[in-house]
Amino acid sequence: MTGSRWTTPISDFRACRRVGLDPCHDLRPDADVMAISAQRAQEVMPMSRTGRLPTIDDALDEFLVEQEERLAPRTFRNYADVIHLLRDCLNGYGYQSLDAEERRRWESAYERDEEAFIHVFGPAKIADNLGEFLDYFMIRKVMAGEELLRAAGTVTEKLARWLGVQGYLDQNAVEVAVDRGAAAARDLPNAEKLSGLLVEQARVSPWSTCRRSVTTTTSRTI
Repeated sequence: MTGSRWTTPISDFRACRRVGLDPCHDLRPDADVMAISAQRAQEVMPMSRTGRLPTIDDALDEFLVEQEERLAPRTFRNYADVIHLLRDCLNGYGYQSLDAEERRRWESAYERDEEAFIHVFGPAKIADNLGEFLDYFMIRKVMAGEELLRAAGTVTEKLARWLGVQGYLDQNAVEVAVDRGAAAARDLPNAEKLSGLLVEQARVSPWSTCRRSVTTTTSRTI
């Protein structure tokens, strides 16, 4: 590590998952956003070490620095992957949780910076969007195996606790976010298993065999 930054790991970790991402720029006007509401007072964040209000990006960087110091390399790779995906989700869908004034700020900044959401808003906005991340983005936008899906829940749970310790979230928001992360760590891998079983069942079902037979017969007739 150099100062408070890592030298090479993050860029490598971020690249390894990008093939599994579906671009998240669609507006999804029919989206059912499941947001966790932190108290409005929490939008005013404590001063960071640099003497300015920390952004989402600042907080996520600081979180990863601390985790890298205590985790085994393989475990940290999962943490880095999940945080990278969380950043993508926030930048692509976080605007849906904004009020009118915040939306105007984001739109103005977005004209110059496609990652404006994590550069403009404070860490409380992370909790507001964990539902979108775990209940939609990880399921619909990421081609992930059971390990990464489980890690998504575990990492968001750890992140929520860390945000509370840093004073970025109130206790109620921390508890809701922790419960959501713990549930996701349990349920997301099970959903992946069920999906795999359904695909396999469809592949070997009599109806599937019948369709293959009809297609073969038709092809021969033609």
